[in-house]
Amino acid sequence: MSLIELLFSWSNPFSDFRYIDDLYIVKSESPADEKDIWIVERDFRIEYARGGATTELVVPKGTRTNLASVPWFGRIVVPVSGKHTEASVVHDFCYAGKALSRFESDWLFLTGMRTAGVHPWRRWIAYVAVRFGGARAYRKASLALQAVNSE
Repeated sequence: MSLIELLFSWSNPFSDFRYIDDLYIVKSESPADEKDIWIVERDFRIEYARGGATTELVVPKGTRTNLASVPWFGRIVVPVSGKHTEASVVHDFCYAGKALSRFESDWLFLTGMRTAGVHPWRRWIAYVAVRFGGARAYRKASLALQAVNSE
């Protein structure tokens, strides 16, 4: 845990975060999709504790994601994919489906990146970016990130 996370740990509502499944994604070939859209090929489950209760969250097969929404100039610091990919997919799902509040979605993103071993300075840059730049995306809940009917 980084010093910054230690200082702000009082506000993180999550603990005992773990990825239950491996993430399987495939690039969308649909002409209807925006470029760089990926589709979750199998249900992807995570587990976390909050307030003493353990919760399992499922990102269902067929969920569409753009992985990390990083402008071109920021991709040197936080690439579109990497160790943070699983956390990004969960974050997109939480935003699109309003599975959690925006605050909780962003904290879950940070916690997932820590669990995945993303370097502290990189995960804090990504976290600050979603805190400052994610309000519009959360309100909009872009159709590009909503789950599609599978089968």
